[in-house]
Amino acid sequence: MRSFCVLAACYLMLLCPFRASAQDHFEVFGGYSYVQANVPITTGFGPCGTCTLYLLNKANLNGWELAGTLRPGRWFGITADFSGYYGMDTTGSGHSHVHLNTFLVGPRVSIPGRISPFAHVLVGAAHAWAGNGYEPIGTTISSSQTSFAAALGGGVDIKLKPFIAVRPIQFDYLMTRFSYTASVPPPATYTQNEWRASAGIVVQF
Repeated sequence: MRSFCVLAACYLMLLCPFRASAQDHFEVFGGYSYVQANVPITTGFGPCGTCTLYLLNKANLNGWELAGTLRPGRWFGITADFSGYYGMDTTGSGHSHVHLNTFLVGPRVSIPGRISPFAHVLVGAAHAWAGNGYEPIGTTISSSQTSFAAALGGGVDIKLKPFIAVRPIQFDYLMTRFSYTASVPPPATYTQNEWRASAGIVVQF
């Protein structure tokens, strides 16, 4: 977890060089987020009987999203985005506890106005943890992985007050690159295609 705190701090530091003018604006978004994730689950029994098997199980995860955006201009901004999701895998009769965190940064383009649609492209890392559960083929081993991650999507902000807006929907395609065993060990890295939806409040400075 220490490495991820360092990563988050580095993302925020990336925003600092752009803070060069009194005309710059900063906004913070926070709220609920949902993702149907493909999370790697490690079990103690594989096809060879003694080797470890890495599965990729679907999990409906609920959590939070926090993002800060520095806007040097009216249209363009730089966003640092952090999220955390929690739940259990839903494949078969498995009930492994699952945590998923993402740490992303990238450009955002928005249309100014009381109703302000936006789009962003974010890249960074995802961290998944699973354990304390049971799979039909064996006992789940607590394990974690970190992979490359990217998010492509957008949403809309509706201004309520001069400094407060509501974000009724943000929808992203989320890509991760966790490793799992497709058929026979050893595991390999594959692309996971996921979707996430978020909603919450935006505070503008």
